[in-house]
Amino acid sequence: FGSRRPPGSRPPRLSSALGPLGRRDSRGAGCMGEGPAEPAAGDESCWCCGGINPETCPVCSTAKVEDREEAIRNETTALIGQDGWVVEDTDLEERKKAASPEAYNLSILCEAESYLRNGEWEKALELSERCCRNLELHIEAAEGRLNLPGQVRPLLRRGERELLALAFAHRGRCYLLKQDYRQVIDDGKRFARLYEMVVESGNPASMHEQEKRVLNTHERGATFIGNMPLLAAACEIANQCRERVGNGFAPKVVLEHTRKAIEGIEPLDFMVFPGLNALRAHLHVTRAHAALELERWEEAKEDAELALACDPSFKEAEYMKQSAENEEW
Repeated sequence: FGSRRPPGSRPPRLSSALGPLGRRDSRGAGCMGEGPAEPAAGDESCWCCGGINPETCPVCSTAKVEDREEAIRNETTALIGQDGWVVEDTDLEERKKAASPEAYNLSILCEAESYLRNGEWEKALELSERCCRNLELHIEAAEGRLNLPGQVRPLLRRGERELLALAFAHRGRCYLLKQDYRQVIDDGKRFARLYEMVVESGNPASMHEQEKRVLNTHERGATFIGNMPLLAAACEIANQCRERVGNGFAPKVVLEHTRKAIEGIEPLDFMVFPGLNALRAHLHVTRAHAALELERWEEAKEDAELALACDPSFKEAEYMKQSAENEEW
């Protein structure tokens, strides 16, 4: 009597009461007047409830060590966190964006490629432009050329500049299908500038890996980044020669330049470059026009027929062919 436990000390452990046959009495006390038995070696009872109420006891009911990982996994299944901050789950698009700008925008390019392969240049171009815009803003902010009030300046990671170069090339392919050759030329130049920078101080291998992921539905070994400067040059020749021959200038020069452009894009795969046949038809029609100006009727007819072979719906090619057959211009 009168003994007091020192302040802050742990309460005494309550041993589980065992019955006369070594089983726990349902009332928690020993039978036949026997005192509480000592727990077996290695069998530590709860200091709070003595092991009587493990389901409702605040100590016994906590997750065991072996269940800790599973408990944490269950608790955070619907949450994502970054640097210790936990936020509510968002949709798949936001999770990709939170992962990294490279992963998020690469997924956009992959989706754009599926539309481009199906001939849906509007949807493909929209996604490709979105990817270019995202990466341009990110890189400008990382380099300090764009002020974002209230936001921390992002870091420029390896692979992001390479992906922007790839995005320019991809957008140029979308414009090729649209037959907007001026935009193909501009994106080809943007790609060439960035590609030189990547070769000098970047990671070209990373760009090629990104291209493989974008073209994963094409045949093995398909590529377009190496042929973008050639494609842009052919588009520039097509635009310039069309303008010259339309004004009646230098038909001989037009014949020579369009021949070089046609031969240059001959090895390109029209499956990787949707809209390539329309460009070929455009060049052949320009050649036919120049031949008509020089009254070379057979050459004009041949080029008009080649243009129709590339694009049977090309009305201008039909007109050129008819003029060559009639030998009238």
